[in-house]
Amino acid sequence: MINEIRTILEEFDENWVEYEKLYVVELMLIEQDARRFIQEAIDVEREITSAEVRERAKGKIMVECSDHNKNRKKFVEILNKINSVANPDGKGRDDLEAEILLQSEGICRRISISQSKAVRKLAEAIKKSFSSLRQLMRKYGENIEGVDPQLKNNADLVAALVAFETSWEKGKAYFVSPKKCQQLVHFTATIEATAEKYNMFNDQVQDRDTEIFVTIPALVILKCLDDDDKGICRSFFPPMFGEDGNTSGSGSGNEDNDEACYVDKVATHKKFLELKRDYQRCKGKSKNEYDFFNLVERSILGMEDDETPATQ
Repeated sequence: MINEIRTILEEFDENWVEYEKLYVVELMLIEQDARRFIQEAIDVEREITSAEVRERAKGKIMVECSDHNKNRKKFVEILNKINSVANPDGKGRDDLEAEILLQSEGICRRISISQSKAVRKLAEAIKKSFSSLRQLMRKYGENIEGVDPQLKNNADLVAALVAFETSWEKGKAYFVSPKKCQQLVHFTATIEATAEKYNMFNDQVQDRDTEIFVTIPALVILKCLDDDDKGICRSFFPPMFGEDGNTSGSGSGNEDNDEACYVDKVATHKKFLELKRDYQRCKGKSKNEYDFFNLVERSILGMEDDETPATQ
């Protein structure tokens, strides 16, 4: 009887061990599959680093290296996949292409802080987020088993992805299009220059005062009256120029509504033409165009006539 029980238990133990082996192997395969995007990113990052080390040893710069950019593009594509499944604190976007990074690097080379602090800061944030994710993949490459298969449970990964998505979606909106990028540089430079001239306006911008939502558009219109807005007003408010901004060429389908919009558009355009005519007439009569511009600028900002710009 004892021998029979022993035989049964030995058989049970052997079967249980085989089951555990299968279970562990299956679990490892599941975890490996869950980490596949991380492993792909690690492999591509190694290729990027290896190429950079080789080229630097030859004294070459990687800016125009097509193979280098292909690898970085591949890395960004993998980052998009990771972001789509591991960024619960963001939107999980997967459409942030490598062109955003290339444009940001170009901006950092040709635009100084004195030209536009905001644009430069955004470009640097995009580069930094890319570099941070590369560093993180190098860290994961040392021990990928330490990466939680539920990628959203890795706090350092989530934080890096949030920074990546936050900066890159802004880059996608403004850096990829040369026209929008030029307008953004000009717009931010206008705001920054005005803030440097007038302490009151600077305080309003820093405090996010509601007043700036009136004064900033007015400043841009002033630039437009001076033929110096880089087409910003036309892009964001076509009715000023007698345009409806409807690229499809069709109306709303409601005749009464279309007629009302047409009337508003005509009235807006007429008002702008009158404003521009008066501005040019007064400007022509002024002895100093710079002083005249500052006078109008101070009026827009709600300052007293005798208030002088801030000195540096």
